[in-house]
Amino acid sequence: MSQQDFFGFIRARDRFWELVDGVVVAKPLTDQRHRKITANTLASLHTQLRGERCRPTSIGTGVLTAASAVCFPDLVVDCDERDDEAILAAEPQVVVDVLSPSTRGFDPHRRLFEYKSTPEIASVLLIDTQTACVLV
Repeated sequence: MSQQDFFGFIRARDRFWELVDGVVVAKPLTDQRHRKITANTLASLHTQLRGERCRPTSIGTGVLTAASAVCFPDLVVDCDERDDEAILAAEPQVVVDVLSPSTRGFDPHRRLFEYKSTPEIASVLLIDTQTACVLV
């Protein structure tokens, strides 16, 4: 599926989807622990970035990582002008993925490689829900 077709596809859906190597993949549902960690991280980033040019956004902000990949991290710090209609972060500086049991085997490897191949992304945080561990 092309990126243009993908954006048309996701606008008509209630769940979150990603485009991986041209294939549409449903994002797994999350549990309360995952959502609590995401909310706490968003609150911390919001406090730290208050008054700055960059701002944190929660799930629903896409990151273009390769010619055929669109990811939707749990959190993105975007440093471009705010566009309330945008699906993609225009200047993603930081991405945060909270690892769930269903994503633990995928995110720390392939997703990290995709994020690191994107020049705009300066930092990646992978937060493990099962242990007190954050990989930066």
